[in-house]
Amino acid sequence: MGMNGWVDRPASSAAVVPPSSGFGTTGDPYLAWSVDQAFAGHARLATPDGRVPLLLELKAAQWPALLSSGVADVAPAYTIAGAQRFATALVPVAQLQALASLVQRMEFCLPVQANVAPAAAAASAPDGPPLIFAVIDRGCAFLHEALRQPGAGGRAGGTRLLGLWDQSTPVVAAASTAGIPGAAPAGFGYGRELTPQIIDSLIARMAYEGLDEVAVYAAAGYLLDDRGRLREAAHGTHVVDTGAGRVVGSTPRSSSKPDADDAASAVPLIFVDVPGLVEHDTTGASSAAFVLDALHYIRLRAGSQAQVVVNISLGALAGPHDGSSLLERAMDDLLQRDGRMAILLAAGNAGDGEHQRWHAFGNLDGGATAALDWRLHPEDATDSFVEIWLQSRDGAALPQIRLTAPGAEPSPWADIGAAPQLLPAPQAAATAAPVAAIYSRGADHWGPDAMALVAVAPCAGSRAAATAGVWRIELRGKAAAGRTVFDAWVQRDEPVFDGGLPIQSSFDAASGGTLITGSGSLSNLATGALTFVVGAVDATAGRITRYTSRGVARSSTRRGVRDIETFGFADESATAIGLLAAGVRSGTWTRMGGTSVAAPWRARRLLNFLAANPMPADSHLVTQLRGSAAMPMPPL
Repeated sequence: MGMNGWVDRPASSAAVVPPSSGFGTTGDPYLAWSVDQAFAGHARLATPDGRVPLLLELKAAQWPALLSSGVADVAPAYTIAGAQRFATALVPVAQLQALASLVQRMEFCLPVQANVAPAAAAASAPDGPPLIFAVIDRGCAFLHEALRQPGAGGRAGGTRLLGLWDQSTPVVAAASTAGIPGAAPAGFGYGRELTPQIIDSLIARMAYEGLDEVAVYAAAGYLLDDRGRLREAAHGTHVVDTGAGRVVGSTPRSSSKPDADDAASAVPLIFVDVPGLVEHDTTGASSAAFVLDALHYIRLRAGSQAQVVVNISLGALAGPHDGSSLLERAMDDLLQRDGRMAILLAAGNAGDGEHQRWHAFGNLDGGATAALDWRLHPEDATDSFVEIWLQSRDGAALPQIRLTAPGAEPSPWADIGAAPQLLPAPQAAATAAPVAAIYSRGADHWGPDAMALVAVAPCAGSRAAATAGVWRIELRGKAAAGRTVFDAWVQRDEPVFDGGLPIQSSFDAASGGTLITGSGSLSNLATGALTFVVGAVDATAGRITRYTSRGVARSSTRRGVRDIETFGFADESATAIGLLAAGVRSGTWTRMGGTSVAAPWRARRLLNFLAANPMPADSHLVTQLRGSAAMPMPPL
């Protein structure tokens, strides 16, 4: 045990659960934190023999060893297509250590409940639709009139959805509902797919049995809040309606849709509902594996020839922000190989650095010290994280790092890239879950930068262990070393239950040449090379909104290679925030704003452009769009 109650865990330490320090440069520090917490923060992983989803990066030579090892269930969608650089897998907790030695990189994702029933038989992709709009989000009101074909007599007809994959709902749960069928889509071993035939049969039941939408959603166990009531609004429904919803009835002045149907109103739709946190799921993990699975599912349902515009209005705050994250690399790889898909990403809503205080950057010279005061709130029932990304210039040695809890002595200084430091609970056994930890790694095949993750347990709730207040993170440059440029991001917090509000930690102050700023606040998905990043403007003045996340200023760090490249309307005005689009029930409206709305607003314009200007069959869609007038600032 180190000084002041800190534990320095050597890389060779043994444990019943695979030691997090054994993941080395291959593993994900968030996975290390979950391992050191014995996965207590994950409601869907209550047993130590459970399986966790991982996003994997592999070299071609690693595929045979992985598939023959038996340590991971690789999604069949990837093995059928042959060895690929990126894939997803379900991995037993006990096999995590073994897997780390077989792959190039791996990223931990939110645990989900696996299906007990087999997946559906492979479905043939549709022939004909040349253009499709796909959304990866949460909550799709699949019965809504705006997402259906126009019918006779002004009534809504059948669905426009070619598929709805609810990744969170296992088939075992769906089997107990009131006759709502479904199976995991072919090639993937989890979730429930509603095919066009299933959705149309539900629409027919509504007509012939006198059911309303509320009854069908309740029977399906979908779009319900934590009390079993139908939600009034769903983020994904607003997004898909903004991007391609039909105009049903009169259009309000502040609608995100046009006054009349356009080409986008008729395009077929695909929706993937990615998992989110559930009650008592409090430890940080990403949705990266589910997003990559979603993109492969979208291509399968769209068919190989269709041009597909994909909207992703999801994301987090922390990450390398230089395009080197695993999912950004995987999306770039898929877009390059596919050639007929474009992905639009919401830039993020963290640009107001003065009020949100989630990003900081600094330049640390040899012998100097920089500090960040990080505030955690007493009612925060989720784990809190800060990522620090460092670039050592001119061959300078990386700095040291330490953490000080409120009212406590600081931890020992530790080298970036050294073994994890774990702060155990007061008077607890050495095997107890740590209250806080520092995980770090040097520059390696993850990317060009070194990285440190500071993790702190919840301050409230069943896992409450940490002291609320100001925690201090310090970096110290080594004597006679050159300058180190670094960025720090507070990770975005999530609600701990359906409908709950996140209790977001933030930076209180910075010192030692460190500034808190809204620059560098782009979504963690938005710095890849081939995706399109959409910022928000208000529809009255046409000005970029203050909250829109930005790229890092080129004068501060090297992370200036990507920024917003196009914009969309998201607010009625500077004082009337948000625009109206579909609520969950047909005939209802809900107001939402942010870059989550700007992205599908821009996607609708892109769909209309592609409908009027078909690209040659052999053209690469992303390349053509970057060279066309389809993606600039909207005419105002």
